[in-house]
Amino acid sequence: MMLESCNKGQVVRVLRAVNKNSLYAPKAGIRYDGLYKVTNQELLDGKTAMYRFILERQPGQDPIRFKGVETRPTERELQEFNRIQQLLA
Repeated sequence: MMLESCNKGQVVRVLRAVNKNSLYAPKAGIRYDGLYKVTNQELLDGKTAMYRFILERQPGQDPIRFKGVETRPTERELQEFNRIQQLLA
């Protein structure tokens, strides 16, 4: 679908998951980070069809909430997330 989006110039919705190596990732769960246009792709491995995509954030959106007082998830959301995880365990 990313190749098709790139070829057609369509935008995609980006969801960002926990990643200890990223400053932008949420501390827990998944966060919606907005609309991006797939502007380019690079074939990394033809045997496995592994690609790297270049995404361009579309203008007119609220900032990504990864720092400051607007950080998501909030402390309260983290508490709720952890509570639900304990219930599911």
